Amino acid sequence: MGFLQQLLPDPNQLRLDSGSLDTAEQSFTLTVTSVQREAHCPVCQAGSSRIHSRYQRTLQDLPCMNYRVRLLMQVRKFFCSNSNCQRRIFTERFSQLTEPWARRTSRLAQHLIAIGLALGGKAGVRLSQHLSYPVSLNPLLQLLSRLFLPAVVTPKTLGVDDFAFRKGYTYGTVLVDLDQNRPIALLADRKAQTLAQWLQQHPGVEVLSRDRSKEYRQGMTQGAPDALQVADRFHLLKNMTEVLQQVLAMQGKVLKLAQAESIPKVPIELADLENNQQTGHPILKAQQQSEQHRTQRLRTYQLIWQLHFQGSATAQIAQIAGVSSRTVQRYLQSNSFPERQARSDRGRSLVSAYQDYLLQQWNQGHRGMKSLFRDLQQQGYQGSYISLIRYLRRFQQQPDQGDAPVTPAKAGKPLSQRQTLTA
Repeated sequence: MGFLQQLLPDPNQLRLDSGSLDTAEQSFTLTVTSVQREAHCPVCQAGSSRIHSRYQRTLQDLPCMNYRVRLLMQVRKFFCSNSNCQRRIFTERFSQLTEPWARRTSRLAQHLIAIGLALGGKAGVRLSQHLSYPVSLNPLLQLLSRLFLPAVVTPKTLGVDDFAFRKGYTYGTVLVDLDQNRPIALLADRKAQTLAQWLQQHPGVEVLSRDRSKEYRQGMTQGAPDALQVADRFHLLKNMTEVLQQVLAMQGKVLKLAQAESIPKVPIELADLENNQQTGHPILKAQQQSEQHRTQRLRTYQLIWQLHFQGSATAQIAQIAGVSSRTVQRYLQSNSFPERQARSDRGRSLVSAYQDYLLQQWNQGHRGMKSLFRDLQQQGYQGSYISLIRYLRRFQQQPDQGDAPVTPAKAGKPLSQRQTLTA
């Protein structure tokens, strides 16, 4: 008992009477009694030793070896000795043990507060339950809400940015101490007057970091006219990326030509070209359709700008041109016709890594689709069966080639629509 007595939250004010262990519920219950000779009234602070009554109070304490610890404490009520005091009866306080009306000890509450500040509500509850701390979401948040915020020290370098209370509806302003890398204040809106008022109440800011918002610029000018205003790194990179994308979109043709020149050219026989034109090669058809679509988009682009110069609204332009309002806005933001960007992985396939093996098997007469699919899977192929079939269509021989073996150059040729595979 002497050892457990020293483990009590306040061994000078409590006496350990008994203890019981419940292995089924994994709990350890300690019965303790207050040994204070007198108590002080919480209203008039007068001391009293006249006992009115006793009652039992239950407190949760820190767990011990994965067992929850519960204190059954015998607490006394006293008569106030001050006849002029408004309170006649009061309960003895334990300042080192717990708060009035609390159901957990102060040291357990401090542990829960540390967990809540580090992890937040739901994550803090999960960790607390894993550590045998009996707490749910609302009590943990209530502990955090009762904390006093530290005094705001005006930083030399202050970052200003917006955040969403509800995305798309309500926004506020967050102020960050860039010297300490921590937020120090939240403002209710993004108005210049609100920011200027905060800066006037906290003088001493030397550098203000912001985005390109006109409201923030106006608020900083009014609230801290002597502070240096700079653009933050995130918005600088973001704006530079947007401008670079617009410039590259305007140079789509030049980029395509540069990409085409970097690809090794394969000589094409005149007979093959004529044969492709006669049989309606799918790639030639796709190119024709692509040119037709581009011509239609170009006409739409010119029509949108024509209606825009005439003073038409975005919704009206979208209705006349037969496109969405977002497309109208995107076209109006481009100084030149935006070319469509080709896919960066065009022509690639998961099967390409196994081309040599497939060529060898195909030229040896092993052309069973499912058999080749199983062989590739054993070699680490993770693609689909359909992708393999589409790739093997390139191996199909042209009608005038007979039984000539397939080479890598021929394997890269696309097929006509009339060619089929034998499974």
